[in-house]
Formats: sequence, structure tokens, C-alpha cells
Amino acid sequence: MSLEKGSQMDNGIFDPIRKRIGEDIIYCQQVNTGYINDVFLICTKNARYYVKIFRINNSQKILHSISIQKYLAMRNISPRIIVEDIGSITYIVQEAFPNKIEKRDWVKYGELLGKIHYYLESYHDTELSAFSFDQPTDGCNLNGSQSCQELFEVKAVLKDMVHTPCLDRQQVIHGDYTWNNIVADTLDYRAIDYDEAKFYYPIYDVAKVIIDVISSNHFKCAVDFLQGYQSVCSISNDEKKEMINVYAYTLMNDFSGLDPQANKDNHFFQKRLSKHKDVLSHIEEYNRLKDRLF
Repeated sequence: MSLEKGSQMDNGIFDPIRKRIGEDIIYCQQVNTGYINDVFLICTKNARYYVKIFRINNSQKILHSISIQKYLAMRNISPRIIVEDIGSITYIVQEAFPNKIEKRDWVKYGELLGKIHYYLESYHDTELSAFSFDQPTDGCNLNGSQSCQELFEVKAVLKDMVHTPCLDRQQVIHGDYTWNNIVADTLDYRAIDYDEAKFYYPIYDVAKVIIDVISSNHFKCAVDFLQGYQSVCSISNDEKKEMINVYAYTLMNDFSGLDPQANKDNHFFQKRLSKHKDVLSHIEEYNRLKDRLF
């Protein structure tokens, strides 16, 4: 969108950003609208930036996300944050890369996650929470939504099929590693969006990618991803054995966003339900899948 009278550039959100970056904004385009945040591409005469405007009311969570991205930006894993403000309007301004990902490089994608885990193993934040399973769920039925009720039924089935992971190693992880959170630099990929970063099993980040890929029968992509990841971080035999269980255990226990006050539409529950059904279909055949993956 261009800077016309009455555009979103005139609603006050971008006024402090203009002042903080010290340049006039000549172009703005909204590139993402989500439940958690909105993202805009802004251009000045000399540079391009992404502006992420947080819609969550959790300053501690946002501060952790910013801190981790700054830490990884110094290691060329994430874009630099130019400006941030935790106030009535909470936002970050980060550098934008000109390249688009025309063809997904799964080896490079896996290698980047390996680097994230490698560096975050040394990242210590005593206030960063472990993966929490204590979200309220009473009254969450989306006014009797069939999708929501079916989701709870699948969770109940999973509960009888999974166990507490038998793994010792935990560290800070990305928590939401998807292609939506990857941007392309001239030579490499960079990762963004550490809002879901937690102290948890690193194999969870790996499993989240793998389950989505093999559910679409793209085994070559899954193998390439694992090849890239293991070129940086090794996966122990115990982690290989527990990978599907870690992911299923997490899905079964995670009720985040399912509280009755959450503003979620039916698509949200359908997406959640699909993920639960995918992992449910893979649990019993995981030994065969594991032989094909590793």
C-alpha cells in the first residue's frame, strides 16, 4: 500500500517508527495477519525493514523473543533488530532481505535448525519457562463446534498411546520452526519469530518438521532436512527412538489457545485436529518410518 491519506500508515502506529529509524517511510505493505501478530514490509529511500506488531499481551514473552533473536543475529542466524518498543503499541523493526525463497532447500533448512540448536544450547535465561501444559480448557467448545469436540476426543486417544519422554537433554528451542518463519539472505537462510521459544527437548523442533513432511509423503525432503540438521547437531539413538513420542506427547498435553476467551475460528480447530490425526496415524508405524528416515 502506498502512503495515501487514510491508509494504515496514518493511524499512529508508524509515527514513532519513523522517528526511531530516522527516515521517512515511502512504502508500506502488510504481509501477514495472524492471531498473534501483524507484519508489515516498510521501505525507506535507503533500506527495507519488516515491522512486527505484537498483539499478545505478554511483555515477558515478547522480551524473551527479542532477546533470543538479538543473540542469534550476532551469529548470522537471524535478521538484526533495528528498533524495538515494549509499550502501548509493542513492535520490533528488523532488517528485511530482498531475496524470495523460490525453491525450498531442505538440506539448508535442516542445517539452519541445527545451528539454532547449537547456539541456543549455550543461551541461558533463568526466566525462560519450560514447556507449560497448564492452560485452562474449561468451557472450550467453540459453542459446540464439532471440530473442537473431535479434537478433545483425539487427545484422549493419544493419552493412552504416549508416555513421558525418556530423554534427559533439554535446552532453549525455537518452538515454531516452519517455513513461514524463514527468510532468505543473499547466501543463506535466516530464522525469525521466537515467540514460542521454550526450554524443552530439541528433538521437538525436528519432529515438528518431520511429521508435517512425511504426512505429505515427501520422504526425500524429510531425509534431506535430517541430513542438513545432523551435519551440525547429532541426533542420539534415544532421540531417534523417542521423536514421534515427544511430538505426540506435546500435542496431547498442549491446550494453548483453547481457552474459552480465545478468539479462534473453526479453521484454527481444523488445523489443530489435522495435526493430531497425522501424528496418531504415524505412531504405530514409526519403527518402519524411522528406518526410512535415518
